[in-house]
Amino acid sequence: MLLHYSSQQLIDRRKIMAFSSCVKDWTALIRLFSGLLLFGKFVRGDESDRPDFPFTTVVDILSQNAEFSKFLRILQRQGSVPYLNDLQNFSLLAPVNSAFVDIDIESYDFPIELQNYIMQDCVLPTSMIDYGITIVDETIRSPLVIERSRAKEDAIWVNKAMIVDPDLEPNFQNATVHGISGLLN
Repeated sequence: MLLHYSSQQLIDRRKIMAFSSCVKDWTALIRLFSGLLLFGKFVRGDESDRPDFPFTTVVDILSQNAEFSKFLRILQRQGSVPYLNDLQNFSLLAPVNSAFVDIDIESYDFPIELQNYIMQDCVLPTSMIDYGITIVDETIRSPLVIERSRAKEDAIWVNKAMIVDPDLEPNFQNATVHGISGLLN
C-alpha cells in the first residue's frame, strides 16, 4: 500500500515525530535528574532517609553528638583521632562541652592527656559499676575514683565528674564511651 501525503501533512507528521522524540528526551532527562537528586541526597547524608551506616567507631560517636564537639576538636588538633580509631577493648571518659566552660579551647595550649581518659583493656558499662566507691588504678594512667550512689538518683561520679551521658557503644570497636561533666586531672 502506497501512502501519499501532502506537503503540509508531511510537515505536520515531522513535527509530531520531533515532538515525540523531544518528549522521550525530556522523560530521559527528568529520570536522570531525579536519579541525581536521590543519589545526592544519599551522598550528602540525610539521616532521615538513609539507614544507619553499619560501622561506627568511638570517633563516630563523638562526632555525631554535638555535646562532644569541643573534646573532639582538641583530639583532632592533637592528632589523636587515628589512635582512637585503632584502639580496642577500652572505655573512654569523654568530657562534654560544659566541662570546657572556663576554658577557651581556641587558644587552649595545654593538651589534654588522652591516656587520663582511657581505661585500657576495660569495657565498662555502667550496669557493671557497683554501688559504693571503687578505685581503678590498673588500666589507666592515673588512678580513678568511681563512686555510685543510690542517694544521688543513682548517679555515677568519676574523680568528681559526673557521668552525664553513659554507655555509648560503637559497633566496630569493642569499647564504650561515657560523657562526663568535668575534666580529669
